[in-house]
Amino acid sequence: MNHSRGTMDDPAGKSSDHRAKGVERLKYLATLLDDRFRLPGTDLRFGLDGLIGLVPGIGDTITSGLGLLIVGEAWRLGCRKRTLARMMGNLGVDWLTGLVPLVGDLFDFGFKSNRRNVALVIEEIEREIETAARRVDRSGTGWSIMSTSRGSCLLLINRASRSGRDSFDEATARLRRAGFTLDIPDIPDPQASRDAIARSDAGLIVVGGGDGTISSVAGALIEAQRKVGLLPLGTANDLARSLGIPARLEQAVDVISAGVSRPIDIGVVNGKYFFNAVTLGLGPEVRRFHESSEKQRWGVLNYPRAILQTMRDRTYFHADITAGDEHRKARLLHVGIVNGRYHGGGLPAHRDATIDDGILHLYAVRAATPLRYVKLLPSLLTGSSNNEDILRMAGETIRIVTREPMPVTGDGEEVCHTPLELSCRPGALTMMVPGDLAELSTD
Repeated sequence: MNHSRGTMDDPAGKSSDHRAKGVERLKYLATLLDDRFRLPGTDLRFGLDGLIGLVPGIGDTITSGLGLLIVGEAWRLGCRKRTLARMMGNLGVDWLTGLVPLVGDLFDFGFKSNRRNVALVIEEIEREIETAARRVDRSGTGWSIMSTSRGSCLLLINRASRSGRDSFDEATARLRRAGFTLDIPDIPDPQASRDAIARSDAGLIVVGGGDGTISSVAGALIEAQRKVGLLPLGTANDLARSLGIPARLEQAVDVISAGVSRPIDIGVVNGKYFFNAVTLGLGPEVRRFHESSEKQRWGVLNYPRAILQTMRDRTYFHADITAGDEHRKARLLHVGIVNGRYHGGGLPAHRDATIDDGILHLYAVRAATPLRYVKLLPSLLTGSSNNEDILRMAGETIRIVTREPMPVTGDGEEVCHTPLELSCRPGALTMMVPGDLAELSTD
């Protein structure tokens, strides 16, 4: 036995203090690297990772070295090899993507590998504490104490996915402790989820997954007209951000059990629903390269390869855009039409955008030089309109026509081709949000 490391098998013993101090060190370091500073006039935060990473190549190498301190502390706390491997994967993605000017800085701003790694450590520690508590409490009282019954809940988590498999036991335990009676169907694919929603008479539907997961069942949720809870188990989790739902699983369950219900808008593109964003240009091309290249061989590291290749071979296109009464023609690199406040891993669509404002917000990046792309970065990160290379429009309906049909993604999945007819359905779905969230426009 290696006595230099902590242990996960003593939730109530001497190692608890060791773990608590270790976690505090991790939180401090992650905050320093990812969230220490706030962009003036916004709620966007960044740390030393973002500042040092502005120096191409060597900057990202230095910050990756600092990130290794978190992995080393996790090893000393006794985290499993699987968790350590996931942490190293996050650092690897951050480092490789950081080698791409502009794109790497944008990705790093939303990805925040150090915060993700600390969350992995905390998640493992809490899971081990609860497992040990079940072993100690043979009478079952540790897991039988529930609040007053809150009624039936349809829980949709795809256990075939890695995030669903890793989070399933904790999610079900926490929801049961909150007083819900769970209906948990087998859902190997999105159609099975839609069928389960159509059959269910539960008063609450909880979806566990990323933005693509909940988007795939949007039509069924709207048809069912029930309250919907969200467990953010994806990578970007932009819908959760727009709704103010915390990324931590236990806090997300608290929102479902003790939050309030609010109507939110749903976007429609060529007859298909989306929660967050529709993109054409750069986004679909990155996705296509990622899916068609050596994805199995490179794993999570294939995504930075896709970004690098797409930016190197970037192409521009002409678009004819109408939003409400406004009409524009432009030569563009990328277009995003956003229903909520956030998209792309935390980028604000517009500083005044909300997911219940009844309109869609469009931004388009014009064809420009690499230096001008660097200069537009602050405007893109803050959702402001003070850069001439970013075209911003908004309306209840938007129409986009391109010279040739172009692939279009909705919430990260390819859904159709141009031309596009987009609209907003105000208040189409009722979702659970934090009780202290006065408005969805405030974070």
